[in-house]
Amino acid sequence: MSAKEKSEIIALVTGSELPCRRALAQLGLPRSTYYRWLKRQTEGRLEDRKGGSSIPWNKISPEEETRVLLGTLLNVKPILTMRQGEIVQAGMARSCAKGIERLFEFVKGYPNLQEVAIAHSMVPEEAKALKKDIASIIAEENGFKCSE
Repeated sequence: MSAKEKSEIIALVTGSELPCRRALAQLGLPRSTYYRWLKRQTEGRLEDRKGGSSIPWNKISPEEETRVLLGTLLNVKPILTMRQGEIVQAGMARSCAKGIERLFEFVKGYPNLQEVAIAHSMVPEEAKALKKDIASIIAEENGFKCSE
């Protein structure tokens, strides 16, 4: 929307006999948007803005793209973990069996593990078997939960 259109809407709402909330509701404009525009207008910054970031949210770096391509060519799958809210690569495996073996070794290294999540898309039976096997490694008395 152009700066001129925004100014016209601000003038329409402020000059309306209706309460601001009702006028905005009739225009279908969120109050937060209106007040953001009003603030920018008072600061002299109501000019047209290009929407969003110039960098897509899912853009990966050339290094990451190369790693993904090599992993695909070599049929290598990442083993991922979560550390302080971020997903971190904990290892790699070339086969499903090797990946599960490494996953078990990883789980054994954390005897006080509280929770594990198993993600799957096409093989729920294998995910359930993996869940059962991981649960057998960790003592139930620790309050361990395994969800898929």
